[in-house]
Amino acid sequence: NTLRLESLHQQFLFNFSELKNTNENIQNKIKDLENYYQLYVLGSPAYIFSHLLQKTLPKDAQVTEFLLDKDGFQLNVQAYTIETINKFIDDVLEWPIIKSETITVKNIIKQSKSPQFGLTQVNSKPEKEMFIFEISGKNNIIGLENKISFYKDSYNYGLIDKIQRYINLSNITKNKMI
Repeated sequence: NTLRLESLHQQFLFNFSELKNTNENIQNKIKDLENYYQLYVLGSPAYIFSHLLQKTLPKDAQVTEFLLDKDGFQLNVQAYTIETINKFIDDVLEWPIIKSETITVKNIIKQSKSPQFGLTQVNSKPEKEMFIFEISGKNNIIGLENKISFYKDSYNYGLIDKIQRYINLSNITKNKMI
């Protein structure tokens, strides 16, 4: 009897050790999944921000400086008309990745472009006014479905695939943990 119980005890210890190793492996994979989320899914707002900027920047406007980080953005933009500036500001206010209540526009400067040196007044175009302004604001975190929508719009199927992998892995770990 003792020998039989001894072999059952040894089998129990082996099974317990295997279960412990399996649980440690699962916890390590969950940590890897969290790191994957931070790197690939959450990621930087730069791609979507740049996509929206390209899509909505009027043809007669130009970005001269661009600063973007995980918290917010700052753009210096120049345009030839106030209407162009207003249209661009209205478009930025509609971007879902920006908290519209944080948008500030400042330093609107009106400059005149004088004719280039050496040109005669007959050949030169009339002076054009240029407006230079700064717009800034805070980023808004958007959900995965919205990100996928932007990535589809920009034909970025690689990022869509990474997000879908994360969702699938996340669902598997949720189902295994129950």
